[in-house]
Parts: sequence; structure tokens; C-alpha cells
Amino acid sequence: MKSVTIASTLVLLTFFTLTASADGLIYQVPKDGTSVEYDMKLSFNNATVDGNELNVDGSLKISSVGKEIVNGQPCRWIEFEVRSKKADREHSNWTKVLVPETELAAGKAPIEHIRRAWFQLNDQAVREISDFTISDSDVGALPAFLAGPFTDNKELVAKTIESGLGKLDCKGVSGSIEFASNKRKHKYTYRNRLHEKAPFGVVSSDIKFEIMNHGRLESSGTIRITARNVKQNAVAKIPNGKSKPIRKPNKSVRILPGIGLGKVRFGMSFSEVRKKLGPPDRKTGGIYEYTSLGFAVIPGPKGRVAALMCGDGTCRTKPGAFTLADVFKGVTNEGIKMGSTTEQVVEAYGVPNKKGSPKVNEVAFEEYHYTKLKMNFRFKDDRLIHLILRAAPIR
Repeated sequence: MKSVTIASTLVLLTFFTLTASADGLIYQVPKDGTSVEYDMKLSFNNATVDGNELNVDGSLKISSVGKEIVNGQPCRWIEFEVRSKKADREHSNWTKVLVPETELAAGKAPIEHIRRAWFQLNDQAVREISDFTISDSDVGALPAFLAGPFTDNKELVAKTIESGLGKLDCKGVSGSIEFASNKRKHKYTYRNRLHEKAPFGVVSSDIKFEIMNHGRLESSGTIRITARNVKQNAVAKIPNGKSKPIRKPNKSVRILPGIGLGKVRFGMSFSEVRKKLGPPDRKTGGIYEYTSLGFAVIPGPKGRVAALMCGDGTCRTKPGAFTLADVFKGVTNEGIKMGSTTEQVVEAYGVPNKKGSPKVNEVAFEEYHYTKLKMNFRFKDDRLIHLILRAAPIR
């Protein structure tokens, strides 16, 4: 029998939270402040931990925890909470997204319209999610959060379901969602039982999963959820204050090639940077990320500022999606900023020393390297979306 670690179980539970889609677990939007909690059981096929069959009990809660108007559109904050316990270990994670209400319905694709998103694992710091695509992210291999409709939607024969909501005659639908993340391929097949008395439409769901790694089956099994209760006056675990950037970016921050960015100078210690900008929004590896300002600080030897990454290096530019390129307000003395064209950059700085055409997650980019300026420009669809400033010449 295959051995599955607790860590891999947690990754799967994170994936489960992040694949709750308009045709997965959300078919309608209830009155704001409503939450529904589900009993959850996760079982793996032919898998053990320390020789014991692997089954994980837990709960899933979906809540409407606030409203906002974004560009004239009524939007809703939806928060997902997953709690699980195996042996003596308890784990929790929360994911909160802001999505237009019109996109939170069957047949829609909310992934293309997410305005903001936040994630928290256990008691770790809250992290802002800026990658809604099928790729790696700071919360693991992030699949399509709030993906589109099932690929093979089918109606099931109506059935009476007994749950915390009582005995309800529920219609049924089934279908699958497939996505790739890192080097894995995921497939979730849903059998949902629906009733209008369930706040988000789903009374119960049996979800079969299959995860392939390099063409080999890594794990498979079933997640079963059944509605336990419905409550009002739901309160977000991740505060709604997170809906706005932690810092208010200046209208214009001066980009100074070879010198720095705004108040940040190459050669500064991070304690000096912290005095200027405050604490970072998060730290990934040795990189200090100011996501609310749209850039990151990269220390070099002895912890001194050696490089600055500005904008969005992997280009999450689906319609309406939040990107770091939208947040970054830096501009050079020549007027170059996020959204500038290749022609404008060449007009400002001349022909680049080197050009490149990299691909990231199957997305093609164009790069211009300027050695003397110590700057790299990355473009998507002829628009600047990422900029790297360095203290030392680019090799």
C-alpha cells in the first residue's frame, strides 16, 4: 500500500479549498453574513500512514463575510475555512476572495474576475494571493481558484439527502475539473446534491480526486462533505480591512537606475529599509516582499539591498485579476513605468544590450537587458509588466 505523509494530506486539503468553483461548491449567493459548515471526511485509496489506513476527519465552512463596490460592480467577500485533525495534529487554513456577485453562480468563471484574495495557514501570517492561475505560488502549487464550469456536466436522478438541514429532496449534478500545478496534474470529479435551502446551493458532495506526478499516480481518494449547520452574522477570520493595501502607494515613486527606488537605496541594510517602509507584507525565502507597493527587496552579501523586483514577473493578467503591476507606481526620469511599450523604452534608453523571449507557465514574454543601466525590462503584449533594478551590472 502506498504511504502518504501528513504534509501531502495538508497540500490536498489546501487544493480542495482552492478548487471550490462556481460549478464545484457555489451555485448561488446567500444573504451577506450567512455561513454553512460541512462535516468532511477525506479517505485515500490504498494509502497508509505508519501502517494505518489513512482517513482524515474535518470540516469545511463557506461564509459570505462582506460586500464592496469595485468599479461600479457589487462584489462579495467569500471565505473558505478548512479544519482537519489526524492523530494529535490539528490544521486549519483560510482563503478569502473578493468576487463580483454576478460571477458567483453556476456556469460562471470567477477566476477571471477575482479582485483581491488572501490566504492563512494555521497561525502563520496572512498572505495576499496575486497568482490566480494554474501555477506555483506562495501557498503551494495553486490551482484554479474559483474555476469555471465542469467539463462534463451531467444531471443526476433526484435523491433525498439527510443532513443538518433536515431531509431534503435534492437534485443532483456531476462533472469534473482538471488543472495542472508545478509538475502535477489534478482531476476532481464532483457528485453534488443541490437544494435552495443550502446557502450556497450544495447540501452534500462526493468528490473523487486523482493526482498524477510525472505521469504516475501519486494519490487518489474521496472527499465527502455534508451540511452540518447554517449560521448568520458570520465574521471573517481574515479581517475585511485586508481588502485594501496595507500601505497607500504614492502617486509616483522615482526609479533611479543604479541607485534605488524612492526611499530605498542599494547598499542599505534591511533594518534601514524597514525604517523607511515599515515591515514587509511577507517574506519568501530571503526576499522581502512589499506586495501592497508592488515590489520586492532582494538582499545580497551581508544583508545589504542588492536588487529590486518591481511589478509582476509571471503576469497574472486575466481580465479583472489583481496584479502587482497594477499596484507598482514607480516611474523613471524618462517617464517609463508599468504599461510602457517596447518602443517607448528603446526611445528612452536606446537599443538593449540583450534581448530574450522566455516562457513562464506557457506564457511568452519579451525581455530587454540594459547592462550599464543595471535594469531588466519584461513585456507582455508589448506592455511593461516587470522590472528588475540591480546594484551590480547584469551578467
